[in-house]
Formats: sequence, structure tokens, C-alpha cells
Amino acid sequence: VPAGGTFTNSATVTLLTSTAGATIRYTLDGSTPSSTNGLTYSAPFALTQSATLRAVATGSGLVDSSVTTAVFQIFRTPVITAGPSSQTVLDGGSASFSVSASGDPAPTYQWRKGGVDLAGATNTLLLIQPVGPDSVGDYDVVVSNTYGFLVTDKATLGVQARPPTLSPDQIGRAH
Repeated sequence: VPAGGTFTNSATVTLLTSTAGATIRYTLDGSTPSSTNGLTYSAPFALTQSATLRAVATGSGLVDSSVTTAVFQIFRTPVITAGPSSQTVLDGGSASFSVSASGDPAPTYQWRKGGVDLAGATNTLLLIQPVGPDSVGDYDVVVSNTYGFLVTDKATLGVQARPPTLSPDQIGRAH
């Protein structure tokens, strides 16, 4: 079994035995592999999740090898699964942008307007209330963890003027 360790996004695992005619069986859940338990190794494979790999070489008429163990910690750079969407809201109303992402360790968030960080805007949801003409612009979010960062596509916030409100006196005169 190869030495385990810490990897970013994935690790390629190659298992070898020097015993002719032996079959390598392995597990990824920490259980003990044997001639009747585990997966049969046939080619190098990629681990994309953390795992405890245990392997044994077995074969008909052969003495099983000792079980070897390696622990793989796979950390993933952030992946954005849903980004903010553009919207237009009424002046004085509210707007909200959201982002969904995964990563290991869990990502952090920094919302920006026009490429400039918004102070304290570090959640998956950005609420703008009340919306006014100064709210108009392009918003995005930097999603990061120890292993990397991504920036979402820009979402544009537009503001629509509220229609004039008629007083009861004006409504009466309109008839």
C-alpha cells in the first residue's frame, strides 16, 4: 500500500505485489480485506474522498500477506454549486443574493460590489435593504478555503422607481 498523506482534490493509488499469481483485495472504509471481503484491485484509481485504505495480497495455495494500511486525507478546493442571479427591485424594497458552494475545509465567503469587498458581508446570503439608486451595480462573491478560491459570475442589481401613489383625494377626482 502506498504511503497515505494529505492531498488536494484527489490522490492516485497504485497497489503492487511481488508475489506472482496473487490478487490484491482492498477496502476504503477501514474494514479488514480478505479473499472474501473488499474490492479486487485491477488498475490505479483516484481517491476523491478521505479514506482509510487497507490491502492484502491473496491467492489460491498462497499464504495471505499481512494487511497494510494507509490513511488518505483528501481536501477539496471550493466548488460553486449555485451563484447569485441578477435582479431588478423596486426602490425602497429589498434584494437578496445567495451562493452555494462546497469544499473541504468548508469555504468562507466575501461579497463584493464592483470588485470591492463589502464590509461584514461574509455569509452565503447578501441582503440589501432598503434598495436605493446607490445599490445599483454588479455583485459577486469570493468563495475560498485553505486550498484555493473561486469568484462567482457577476449578478447585476437594478432598481426600478416606484410608481407614483395617488392620494384618496386624487383617486376621487380621477373618476
